[in-house]
Amino acid sequence: MSRFSWPPGVPVPMHHHDKDTVMVFRHDGPIRSTGPDGKSEILDSRKDQIMFSKAGRNHIELLACDRQSAVMRELK
Repeated sequence: MSRFSWPPGVPVPMHHHDKDTVMVFRHDGPIRSTGPDGKSEILDSRKDQIMFSKAGRNHIELLACDRQSAVMRELK
């Protein structure tokens, strides 16, 4: 299990998720996720929301609010 905080105004570099991941968000606040093809989506995350992310994703993330952090668990 790990914790991650998205820094305001600083993109998280392109990365790959090789395992399914469950996230629990700690604040209200959207995150923009952009894939290698340039297509973006807004993840409208809310405090205490649980989100599942399937393995195999490549993307850059950028915080679209003042603060956001999450507790994450990669599944085996």
